[in-house]
Amino acid sequence: MQIAGWTASSEESLKLLLDTHFPLNRPGPDGIIPAQLQRTVKVSCSWLAPIYANCVRLGHVPKAWRQVKVTFIPKAGKSSHVGAKDFKHISLSSFLLKTLERLMDLYIRCRIPRGKLLRAQHAYIK
Repeated sequence: MQIAGWTASSEESLKLLLDTHFPLNRPGPDGIIPAQLQRTVKVSCSWLAPIYANCVRLGHVPKAWRQVKVTFIPKAGKSSHVGAKDFKHISLSSFLLKTLERLMDLYIRCRIPRGKLLRAQHAYIK
């Protein structure tokens, strides 16, 4: 049991860390919870498809989707955690942006012939 900001066991400490840094259904900076869209996929697709199409057509990503929350956590195996490189970051970005990125990735992988990519291109090659 947590008393005055301290945990009473290792298990509680781990649970507190997980709940703090990886809460279930935590919304991104835009306030949208992924589970909301997953549960309403038939309805959400009807209004998201035109938004995504216009993002691609205009080459524009909404400002709210570009905001990111960053949390720094100590790297394991470090004797101390006093320098910037002693921590790693976890970025929480918009679920809508992540979906757009995945759609674009799928489009590139499925629609653009491998021979059309430059030899120096490695991102969309297995």
